[in-house]
Amino acid sequence: METEHWGYKKVGYKYKTGSRLVTPTELDLFCDITGMRDNVFLSDEVGRAYGAKRRVVPGAFLLAISIGLLRETGLITAPRTFYLGTDNFKVNTPVYLYETLRLEGELLHRRVTSEGDRVVVRYSFLMKNQDDVVVAQGENICIFPNPEFKSSEKT
Repeated sequence: METEHWGYKKVGYKYKTGSRLVTPTELDLFCDITGMRDNVFLSDEVGRAYGAKRRVVPGAFLLAISIGLLRETGLITAPRTFYLGTDNFKVNTPVYLYETLRLEGELLHRRVTSEGDRVVVRYSFLMKNQDDVVVAQGENICIFPNPEFKSSEKT
C-alpha cells in the first residue's frame, strides 16, 4: 500500500492497485443509486439475450471502481483532494459479474498551481481483469495539497 498521495509523486511514477471482485450486491446498489436500471445491468437473462455471458457491468461503475481502487492505495486520500475529471475513458470489452478488477498506470503530468499551495496531476489507468485483459482505460485529473508548500503566516 502506498503511503503518499499523488502530490508527492514525480511524472513517470508507475503504480498498481490491489484487486476487487464485482459482486451482485454492489452492482444492484450502484444501479439503484444512480438510476441506471437498464435490464442488461440487472438480469442475466436479458444480458444473454443481448449476446453477453450474463448481465453486464456499466462503464460508469467501472470508473467509480477505478477511483475506489486508487483510494485504497493511498494515492488519492489526502484531505482537500478533488477529482476534476476523466479524459479518454473507454470500455474495451464487456465486464461481467464475478470478474476481478485491478488498475495499473502512470503519472503523466504534474503542475503546481500559481498560488503554490496545490498540485494538479493527470494520471493514466488501465483496468485489467483476472485474465490480464484491459477492460477499460482512461486518464484522470485531480488536484491535491502541495506537500512542498510552506505558508507564510503573519505573526
